[in-house]
Amino acid sequence: MKLYGTITSPFVRRVRIVALELGQPFEFVSTATPEGEAELRSLSPLWKFPTAHFTGNGPERVIWDSRTIVDYLFSLHGTGPFQLPSQEESWHERNVIQALDGALEAAIHLLYFDREGMNLQSSAYLVKQSQRVGSVLTWAESQLHGASFFEKPRLGMAELALLTTLDFMVFRNRYPVAQHPKLVEFQKILSERPSIRQTYPVA
Repeated sequence: MKLYGTITSPFVRRVRIVALELGQPFEFVSTATPEGEAELRSLSPLWKFPTAHFTGNGPERVIWDSRTIVDYLFSLHGTGPFQLPSQEESWHERNVIQALDGALEAAIHLLYFDREGMNLQSSAYLVKQSQRVGSVLTWAESQLHGASFFEKPRLGMAELALLTTLDFMVFRNRYPVAQHPKLVEFQKILSERPSIRQTYPVA
């Protein structure tokens, strides 16, 4: 598998963590370089990352979107340490991931606007995006049971989504995660996994 993206992207990081946990090697292609960006654009009409290019023994596939890539990895190699939700739990996991992805996308947009020198308080739209981040993370904290969104401890896609979201918020200084004790404790517990430590974003 060739994985296209940046090492700071939380969506790319989810795929990297899953591949590491499943023991599946991959070639990482940084789209921060002109060559990597050009290669990505030749594969994906969205020009977005992560994009994964699967070749080798199986059929050639180009897949974009972190959730779809992870699902494909699971279909090839099993789920490893990750637990998938029961049918009864699946709606809650999907809600959690959708909410966290919304918070991440809002924070990423704010980061880009901030880099352009915009006053983030000057636009009602940007203020709403900032408030959305706080709303989602406050709600996520209320849903936690220790290191899981379910009463029975587990490591699933919802937990991975939260961990990568929180680490991004801290790394990019997008939200004061420290004001949420349960979120901080959650980060501390999951950060002990080698795949989490190995993929932490760096400048």
